[in-house]
Amino acid sequence: MLKRTRFFIGISLIVQSITFLVTFAVLAVKKKSLWKTFLAVGAAGGIAGVWLTVSALKQDKKFRRVLDAMDDLCAPDDVEHPDVPVDETADESEFEN
Repeated sequence: MLKRTRFFIGISLIVQSITFLVTFAVLAVKKKSLWKTFLAVGAAGGIAGVWLTVSALKQDKKFRRVLDAMDDLCAPDDVEHPDVPVDETADESEFEN
């Protein structure tokens, strides 16, 4: 249960940080005194949200299985490719037309 909660809290912190960063941009343009506070809270919330979301996804067993499958697909060193037959009697001029 905690894994799902961590994921949803992380997503909500990311969304909150986006709104704080938009508020920061508006206040910085208007030269209000609170823009530094919104920048700091938005950055901290974004970092915490990304950390929580990534840690929840890494602990999820389904996500780990997907990553393992992708690693198996992307490992070209383990796969032996069969030799491709080459026709040595063919001439390149036959294919230029």
